[in-house]
Amino acid sequence: LGTGKVVISNNISTYWKNYPGILQMTESRLENDNLPALFSHVINHLSEYNSRQQQQQRIEFAKQFLYKNQVSKIEQYLFDLKVK
Repeated sequence: LGTGKVVISNNISTYWKNYPGILQMTESRLENDNLPALFSHVINHLSEYNSRQQQQQRIEFAKQFLYKNQVSKIEQYLFDLKVK
C-alpha cells in the first residue's frame, strides 16, 4: 500500500468494513471462488485502479500506520493509563 499500487486480496473483514476501496477484495470472507475473476478484472483495468488519485489515496492511508505513528499511539495509551 505504501507504493500506492493496487492490491488484490481475499476478503479481510477489517478492511472491508472500515476502509472500503483500499484493497480490491472478494465480497465473501468465507469463499474465494471469485478471486480469479477479480484478479482478471483488475489486471484488465489496471490504468483505472492505478490512477494517480487512487495511488495517492493508498499512500495516504499507509502513512497513517508508519511505525513512528504507531509508537506515538502506544505512548498516548500508556500515558492515558497512568492518568487514570
